[in-house]
Amino acid sequence: MIFLKNNLRLICLIVTGGFVFGFLTFLNLYINGMYLGTMVNSAVDKIGLKTIYLILPHGIFEIPAIIIAGAAGFKIPYEIIRYLAGKKEKILTKQDIKEYLIFSFNLHRINNHSSMD
Repeated sequence: MIFLKNNLRLICLIVTGGFVFGFLTFLNLYINGMYLGTMVNSAVDKIGLKTIYLILPHGIFEIPAIIIAGAAGFKIPYEIIRYLAGKKEKILTKQDIKEYLIFSFNLHRINNHSSMD
């Protein structure tokens, strides 16, 4: 249950990071990527490739959820850049909001599956 709470907190930070022009999204993705890479590298050095089998059940749902959260977190800054570049008439259209809600719905589904392992 602690892992689920931590993942939900991380995903919420990443998704809402788009409201500060993607800075929090980038920072959270970078820190978590560095942390995961360092931990896996250290574990592979000590345990060997068996490490992959130990993290695989978590990685199937949690890593894609974090990637989707990152995409959602960068959606708003991306649309602002397109608006400022003159490629859009509105900052957020109905289609943009629909895509953002689809991201959120998929994250909810992935998190529900993640809590089952």
